[in-house]
Amino acid sequence: MMVTGRMLKNEHWPFYRLAAAGALLTALGLTLVGCLKKIPLPPRRVAIWVLLRGLASPGSILCATLAARTGCSPGDVSALNSINTIVGALLGFLFLGEPILMKHGIAMVCAVVGAVLISKPEFLFDAGHHLGGHHVPAISYFLALLSGCSQACIALCSRKIGPISVLWPTVSACLQSTLWYCVLTWTGIINDFTLEPIEEYPARAVGLFALVFGLTAATVCLTSCGTQWCPATISTVLFTTASLVWGYLAQVAIFHKPLEWITILGAAFMLVGVVVLTCWRKPSKSTEEMVADKVAADETLPSDTEEGAKASDSVHVITEDAETTEGDEQHDEFESFDDLASNYSAFGENIVMSAQLSESPHSNPSTVPPQNFGADNV
Repeated sequence: MMVTGRMLKNEHWPFYRLAAAGALLTALGLTLVGCLKKIPLPPRRVAIWVLLRGLASPGSILCATLAARTGCSPGDVSALNSINTIVGALLGFLFLGEPILMKHGIAMVCAVVGAVLISKPEFLFDAGHHLGGHHVPAISYFLALLSGCSQACIALCSRKIGPISVLWPTVSACLQSTLWYCVLTWTGIINDFTLEPIEEYPARAVGLFALVFGLTAATVCLTSCGTQWCPATISTVLFTTASLVWGYLAQVAIFHKPLEWITILGAAFMLVGVVVLTCWRKPSKSTEEMVADKVAADETLPSDTEEGAKASDSVHVITEDAETTEGDEQHDEFESFDDLASNYSAFGENIVMSAQLSESPHSNPSTVPPQNFGADNV
C-alpha cells in the first residue's frame, strides 16, 4: 500500500482521496454482506473496543504524517514506529495476561535493531547533517513514537474484541479511515494534489481506483484477522517485519534503490526475529519423563484411591444384595404361579372325567366316586 501511494504521488495523483473512496466502498460492501448473512452485531461490552480498533488504524497514519510534516525524516519515522513491538508486548501482558517469554524478547530486539538498520534514521547515521544546523523538533519524534503506539493499540483492541466476526471491526476501521483521509486532505495537512489527472485520464483512473480499492480491502481485512487471531506480541513483530522488509524489496525492484550491506543486515535481523518467534517451541517430554510424572501423580493420591476402592466394594455388595432379594421375590412368585397352574389342571381333568362317565351307557352315576371341588383345588 505504501509503495502504491508513493508511485501515485510521484505522478501527482490524488492518492488519499482514492484511498478514502476505496475504504468507503469496502465498508459498504462488508456491511451489505453482514446484513445478507445476518451476522450479529458486536455485543455492547465490546462495542467500545470495535470503535477504538477503527480509530487506531487511521490514528497511526495521522501521527506518522504529522511527524514527517514537522521535520522528522521517513527513516526516523520508520525506526521509531518499531516501538510498537515493545508496546504491544507490554499491553498484551498488562491487559490480556499474555506471557512475555524469552523468544518474545529476542524477537523484539531483532525487530528494533533491524528496523533501525533498514530505515537508517538521521539521528544515528547522519550526525554531520545534524551538526550542520538542521534541527528536528521534539514534537516530531513524539508523534513518530505515538504512531508506533497506535499500531500496538490495534493489536490490543483486536484481542479485546474477542471471538466475534472480524467483519464489524473491519467496517469500523474502513469508515474511520475514510473520515480521517478526508479530514487530512481538506485541512491541507496532506498535499493530495488535484483531481485533474482523473478528468484527463478517466480509464486509467478507473484502473488505479480498482487497484487502490483492492489493496485497501486486503490490507484492512488481513490486519483485522491477524491482530484478532494472534497474540499481541506476535502480531506486532510480524507486522513491523513484513512492512519494512517487503517495503525495502519493493524500493529495490521498482524504484531501483541500490542494495546496501547495512540494510541487508537489518533485514536479516528482522527475519531472524520472525524465525525465533514462530519456530521456537518448548521441547516435548520424553516417554520416561511422562511415565515418571504419571507414577508421581498416582503416589500423591493414595487416600483417594483407597476411598474409591472402598466405595466400589460397597456399591458391589449393595448391588449383590439387591439382586439376591429381587431373585428371591421372583422365585416365590414363580412357585405361587406353579401351584395355581397345577390346581387349574386338576380341575380341568375332573370335569373331563365327569363328562365321559355321564355319556357312557353302562355307567352308574351312583358308583362314581365324589370329587372334591373345594376351595383348595380352585
